[in-house]
Amino acid sequence: MSEQPRGKKPFQDTAPLPETLETTGRDVKLAKRPTSTAPRKRQARSDYGRTAVTYWRKGMPSQNFGDYLSEMLYDALCGRARRRQQSHEFGQLFLIGSVISGWHIRKALATIEDDGRARIGFWGCGLRGETPIAPNLLARCKFMGVRGPLTRIGLGLPPETPLGDPALLMPLIYQPTIGASSAGGTLCMPHFLDTLSTSDLLLKSGADAVLRPGIRAQRPALLETIDAIAGASFVLAGALHGAIVAAAYGVPFAYFDSGYVDAPFKWRDFSALLDIPPSFATNVTEGRQLYDDQIRGAMRMPKLEALLRCAPIPAPEALLRRAEAHDGLG
Repeated sequence: MSEQPRGKKPFQDTAPLPETLETTGRDVKLAKRPTSTAPRKRQARSDYGRTAVTYWRKGMPSQNFGDYLSEMLYDALCGRARRRQQSHEFGQLFLIGSVISGWHIRKALATIEDDGRARIGFWGCGLRGETPIAPNLLARCKFMGVRGPLTRIGLGLPPETPLGDPALLMPLIYQPTIGASSAGGTLCMPHFLDTLSTSDLLLKSGADAVLRPGIRAQRPALLETIDAIAGASFVLAGALHGAIVAAAYGVPFAYFDSGYVDAPFKWRDFSALLDIPPSFATNVTEGRQLYDDQIRGAMRMPKLEALLRCAPIPAPEALLRRAEAHDGLG
């Protein structure tokens, strides 16, 4: 049986680019970032999409929010060295996502000049499913921390392997801008490949707005999506990184079953990391009850310093200090 992830067709733009935040009944827009009349300093051209990291849809005009966080993570790890394109030791490097599978590894090896020694690097990533990966493929990989304990067990990694999804680092990297027009509402973030219309999602979920994970391939679109999540009162997430970013910023959340649940293993893995049940809700009311009953008092956030210490690019000291403060060590 093929290990190709269900629904995902790498390097092919298969989905239309929707508006980021959609509602019916009232027009809710993401707050525009404040502008200044002061002379602007010349800014270096953005090299998003040209970094030395790999993720789904890289280089396409529309991106998937969770995968596109790779660019912010790369920024954070490189710091000022980003301007000279910080290099790393890997033929391909993944910084986030459910991308550990035989299919992904073979695909990565096929896209590099392989002399039989090049390795594929994974930092804080997770297994996509329970299909065993061939030993000869695992030998070509280096795992620098993994998303959750089920991935650690599935790969046979030592118990001391750092755990955590790198998106949990977002509060150490970015302070959201919360606009009055988008703050305090309930959001439904469906999966990128969910085919339900906005009106159907609003009716089914009971949310105030639909936040699509399909965004333009620009840094402002990425930041605006984080702003919307951080400013919400509740997030019903059919996209795993909607839930992860909500958890990172302390926003109540629940997993959303719209009838399309992508890669069930990844939800179980992240849930095991937080020590919560992998339960799904079909609407906001059900999700709030699930959060109160199963998540609020049970959730245990992982320590972030250990994940940063094993990053493929040495993290800046300032970022490490913020992680220590977050973990209560600083």
